[in-house]
Amino acid sequence: MQDVAPLPDQLDEAAKYIKRLQINVEKLREKKQNLLRIESLNSSMRSGMVMDSESSMPHIDIHQTGSALVVNFVNGWRSCYNYQSLFNKTIRALHEGGAEVINGSFSIVGDRIFSTIHSEVRDSALLSTEARISERLHKIFYTDNAELDYAY
Repeated sequence: MQDVAPLPDQLDEAAKYIKRLQINVEKLREKKQNLLRIESLNSSMRSGMVMDSESSMPHIDIHQTGSALVVNFVNGWRSCYNYQSLFNKTIRALHEGGAEVINGSFSIVGDRIFSTIHSEVRDSALLSTEARISERLHKIFYTDNAELDYAY
């Protein structure tokens, strides 16, 4: 005859299982949103959307899930010297903010460079770390580079 675990143990296991499922659902939702965002960008590129001077400026998105911090940014390939500078400044800001860079990649689509940097926050105060890094990156992308001409 098979031993049956006591009811409190069964309830604990069920609660842990439900929690794991909730975490998986949240991860899948985030993945879906990222894929939809990428598909939207791809659709825009395929339709031959013309970038005006405002939309040709660098754009940054920062997402945090637990200790994982993902930075996505887009800028024009014609400003490659600016791209390399932005990429280096982004890596530096992540390191200085207490994040360890895990992976970085980029793709060139049309006249845009799409970059993704995956990092992990080492600090125990995750929200304040993310806010500090986010503030620094927005300053780099939108204030430090405001004088540069991104219109082509």
